[in-house]
Amino acid sequence: MSITIIKEGLLDTIQDGGRPGLAHLGIGPGGPLDPFSARLGNALLGNDLFAAQLELHVPAATLRIDDATFLVVTGAGQIPYIDGREMPMNQPFFAQAGSSITWSGTAGGRCSYLSFIGGLQADQWLGSAATNLRLPIPGLCGRALRRGDRIVFHASLPAFRNRDTGSVLPWTAAPPPAEPTPTLLFLPGHEWSRLPASSQAGLAAQPFSVTNQSDRMGFRLEGPAIHTDPSIQLVSSPVAAGTMQLLPNGQLIVLMADHQTTGGYPRVGHIISAQLHKLAQLPPGRNLVFAQTDLATADRIRARQDGYLLQLKNACTFRIQTVLNDAG
Repeated sequence: MSITIIKEGLLDTIQDGGRPGLAHLGIGPGGPLDPFSARLGNALLGNDLFAAQLELHVPAATLRIDDATFLVVTGAGQIPYIDGREMPMNQPFFAQAGSSITWSGTAGGRCSYLSFIGGLQADQWLGSAATNLRLPIPGLCGRALRRGDRIVFHASLPAFRNRDTGSVLPWTAAPPPAEPTPTLLFLPGHEWSRLPASSQAGLAAQPFSVTNQSDRMGFRLEGPAIHTDPSIQLVSSPVAAGTMQLLPNGQLIVLMADHQTTGGYPRVGHIISAQLHKLAQLPPGRNLVFAQTDLATADRIRARQDGYLLQLKNACTFRIQTVLNDAG
């Protein structure tokens, strides 16, 4: 019941739902860079939505499947191949023991999520197996995956020894619609009112681009300089994933999955949580625009997204259990 890393990728880690609710202890939540795609993968297999899975960045690792399993690839990283055969994304497929998963091309984004029926087994800390590379903590020794690493998954499927590798299950999910220039909705931050009207208007009027100085901790953006009163002195205050901090040079950094729990830069806005996946998948050089919204709208969008994933998970749980029962 395992997979083995044959060739390591750029930055591949074990992630799950993270460690929310511990910021008062100085512990960030962590978890997947693209929370929507991660939960979508688990939903398609009928797993717990926050079950452990692999986050694979471009270029991704080559993997050997050591035991028969169903798996699915979501996100927008590279296109999966099993034993040289291209596989669909967002649709579960079967892998026989000894088969290999490689990757080619790109789906237009930064990372993919490889989810296994039943989820992965990994060491936990404070109830989570999520890897945080800035702390020496789980999933696998608190580091990115390396050649020779063996990761265990929960479900072994001996009844499927005669099933063909690469056979797909008859359900899928539509990925989020592609946007040439995504619009990210944001809520005004605590220091929003300290921006002059011209800077407030400029934030929503001009495009910003993702820079190379972007990682799981934060995405630096480049765009029109935003100015505030330089004499304002701030103490470190709580921040969260999606917080838009204004740097001294007038540019923005948006905090992501492995963000610190406090920060001293002005918090001019917060990208709504249901749209963080849009930013997470933008490669360097891609443009985005901001649009201000209100809390009621943000809540409606998040509730609609959560409801969709829960309904999908419940439906797929029933369907995959039927597949397993028929094989038994």
